[in-house]
Amino acid sequence: MQLVAAGPHQSFNGWSRLHRDLAAALRPARSTPNPFGATLLTAGLLLAGIITWLMARDPSAVQQALADMLRQ
Repeated sequence: MQLVAAGPHQSFNGWSRLHRDLAAALRPARSTPNPFGATLLTAGLLLAGIITWLMARDPSAVQQALADMLRQ
């Protein structure tokens, strides 16, 4: 399900009430954790680790690339 705001007449109070009512209605709902989430988390941490390791191997190249990127 997806909610899409349509039209110029939007109310923050209305969206807040919808959020509050949905949270209350869904509070008793239980579900099992999705194992795919752990896979994505592991892949993301692995990529971040590889990037950090590659940057730490050659800090002068990182500094030069940053300087080139920020140069106007």
